[in-house]
Amino acid sequence: TGEETNPDKSRSTLARCTLSIPATKNEPLRKKLILDTLHVASRGNFLSKAANRRHSYVAPWFDPTQQWFSLPMYLTSRFEASLWDVYTQRDKIMKMSDEPKNNS
Repeated sequence: TGEETNPDKSRSTLARCTLSIPATKNEPLRKKLILDTLHVASRGNFLSKAANRRHSYVAPWFDPTQQWFSLPMYLTSRFEASLWDVYTQRDKIMKMSDEPKNNS
């Protein structure tokens, strides 16, 4: 056909999303920037629902059968699921450590 496709040229027309967190010694600001990024990547759903979820590997708000999703959204969901797992495990440990004190 005489037409050549240039993969580099086609890539330049695609939208790109990059994570850029400025180097700063202000730790609260860095944490806020990360949380804001996770909020955007999750389309406003990050930490929006409690840990009562159907699948332990995704966040409670993430349902891939109901909507199109991006890789950043999926990764944000996995990160939130991990946070919930750590929180529930820690909560169980704290309750177990409090039981002997309550029984005495």
